[in-house]
Amino acid sequence: PTADSIRYQSGGWSLDWQGSQKDGFFWYGKSILRGLRDEAKKEDSFISLASSCGVDIMGEMCIDNLPDVAEGLSSISTAASMAQEADYIVICVGEESYSEKPGDIHSLALPSGQYDLVRAIKKAVSEAGRGGKIILVVIGGRPRLLQNMVNDSDAVLLAFLPGPDGGLAISDIIMGMHNPSGRLPITYPRYEDASSSPYFTSLSSQCTIDTGGGLPHYEYEPCKPEFTFGHGLSYTS
Repeated sequence: PTADSIRYQSGGWSLDWQGSQKDGFFWYGKSILRGLRDEAKKEDSFISLASSCGVDIMGEMCIDNLPDVAEGLSSISTAASMAQEADYIVICVGEESYSEKPGDIHSLALPSGQYDLVRAIKKAVSEAGRGGKIILVVIGGRPRLLQNMVNDSDAVLLAFLPGPDGGLAISDIIMGMHNPSGRLPITYPRYEDASSSPYFTSLSSQCTIDTGGGLPHYEYEPCKPEFTFGHGLSYTS
């Protein structure tokens, strides 16, 4: 849902308080999909690129307008079917543009359809048995829970809000033109409680273990965030 959107890359306070309502309002910039397409068009390129909308930003079905798509096939099924033929699958997820109080949310979860999309593509790629690799790109101004997406992906790129030209930077990283070297400036939460979101403190070692019985839980372990503060990988480490 965020692969072809400069406004989602840019977030709030971009042309407007709550962010631009249309990509067309930006007079410069490049989406992730556009950046990858430009690479595929180069004379010395070996890339054959195909794309599907998967789901929209709210996790709902979207319209692909692609040729040779079976009538009645959902957009998630279309994306999963295309992924079976690919060596590398780039899935871009994330959230809408927002700013300040109007952007408050009650849950850190993304729309359920975005999780369903990644899950369906992972299942299709596994069934195809071609060894396709899934690259997850996360666009948004704050941590949102990734849940199954991490285990269902071979690589995760937390892009946050890279701005209008972020699509070019992200496509260059995916294509290997640049070696990613960023490190997380936050502890990225795995759950919605505060156990993996410390505030000026170290991670607690007092997270209870669900042993399968009822309460109370007397066994403890160190709390487990999705990614620790300062985490970051590159192509060489």
